[in-house]
Amino acid sequence: MGQKSRRKPNVGVFVEGSLRDRDRMTDSIATLWKALARRCQADVVLHVYGIDKSQIVALAPASVPSAPGATKIGTRREPLDVAIDRAWHRDGLTHIIVAFDAWPPNKVAKGRREEIGFLLDGIAASKVLSSEIKASVAGLASRYETKGCLSPRDGSLGVLEVLYMEPMFEALLVSDEATVRNALGHSSVPKDWPKFKRHTQQPDKHIIAPAVDVAHKDVLKKVSGRYLDRKTAWALWIIERADDNASMWKHEISQRLCRLLCSL
Repeated sequence: MGQKSRRKPNVGVFVEGSLRDRDRMTDSIATLWKALARRCQADVVLHVYGIDKSQIVALAPASVPSAPGATKIGTRREPLDVAIDRAWHRDGLTHIIVAFDAWPPNKVAKGRREEIGFLLDGIAASKVLSSEIKASVAGLASRYETKGCLSPRDGSLGVLEVLYMEPMFEALLVSDEATVRNALGHSSVPKDWPKFKRHTQQPDKHIIAPAVDVAHKDVLKKVSGRYLDRKTAWALWIIERADDNASMWKHEISQRLCRLLCSL
């Protein structure tokens, strides 16, 4: 009697990103991340759900570490654990990846481990998530509470994993100036082209948006709107024009996404 075939992991990626109405209508955030995931060639079924920072904050709003006078992050949308629980049951998920940007620079919580810790503590305290998810979170929280260097884990990963994007998703695009320039229709550096090799906590506003502002007119006929109004549509346009040797595929965001998807 033959062996049963392995069931494909049914993965839900909850990714922080633009949820503006114009892009949501075309489901571009899902299309964008599925395009990234295809590079990994992982044998999984993939679902993508857009979230925003307020849903993470809503996990434990009273515990948000803020500097005096810091801009408050609202909690108008449902908490992340509620969104995860609904998708877990509705779509039959077996694994969850939460991909989120670093906290704004005016928050006291700084650094990968502290910010991941806030997320995991909020999920662990959830009153709606299954014990299976919360048990996985407990193990991951212990890992990030250690003081030393973290070594890659052997074998399969847990039910819930995190992908921390520092300082934000656009760091992936900024890592590959040549691909961005070519995707925007330029074979050489055009007038008013932004400086890519600079330190900024807001590469979306300070680098990618100015680059899109000087995109070739032929490109602007195909992707309308400014970058900050249509982030995911522009990011998808750029990523789809990256060749196999593009620098962005070596960036931590794309590398970690592939490590996670291929280890489930």
